[in-house]
Amino acid sequence: MKLVDHPSPNHAPRPAGAAIDLLVLHYTELPLQESLEVLSDPARPLKVSAHYVLAEDGMLYRLVAEERTAWHAGRSHWRGREALNASSIGVEIVNLHGDHHDYPPQQIEALIALCHEIVARHPAIVPRNVVGHSDIAPQRKVDPGVRFPWQTLAAAGIGPGELAAIASIDMRGNEPAILGVARDLGVPLLFFGAPSLEEETPRLKNPSEIVFTRVGCHGVAESAALAAIGPHAELVVPKMKSRRATAAIACALLQKD
Repeated sequence: MKLVDHPSPNHAPRPAGAAIDLLVLHYTELPLQESLEVLSDPARPLKVSAHYVLAEDGMLYRLVAEERTAWHAGRSHWRGREALNASSIGVEIVNLHGDHHDYPPQQIEALIALCHEIVARHPAIVPRNVVGHSDIAPQRKVDPGVRFPWQTLAAAGIGPGELAAIASIDMRGNEPAILGVARDLGVPLLFFGAPSLEEETPRLKNPSEIVFTRVGCHGVAESAALAAIGPHAELVVPKMKSRRATAAIACALLQKD
């Protein structure tokens, strides 16, 4: 992986004592040169930057030192926290739109190497804190997009691992969107009746009387995520709404013998 220093003036000190515990992956939506110019422009009304820009050929450009705050996250939140620039590292991956354009293998190979180096320097970045911009700003952003190879990163030990299944309420069993997501991700579909989902109500972070009136349980996304795993599930991402969907994520807690 070749590294080129391309300093951006758009950065600030990190708050005293702030731990770097979040790695945010973006796509640029612009070609390389234009991306570097925008991320290094001090005259823009809304100054932006990132710690790194990764070109399609795997060349890495360092714009902001990791010990400084780069301005890449914008309005964002993750696991109860906001103002995430102060505790994160931002990587901009050159791609015009990750929903429509694949990421070249040499670019992903370099990204995996970079992520391993960043996580080694900042061990507080646990797997679930390797995220896309769409994870921390779901109502505004879609990057790095549906063509981003999260499974490839997971296989290399980067990020929270592969998705095990898609789960929802049984009345949505014929919805093309849900069927298509499961097909594209290559994971099974699990459907639960409203009574089964209602049993998960004590564990919900966002129970809703409106949802109960409509479908007979106090939550669908969170309840289905928990029901899919069972009694040893932990809700790691409570219900989030975007322009495209409502979703929640649960994982299995490790059980000690």
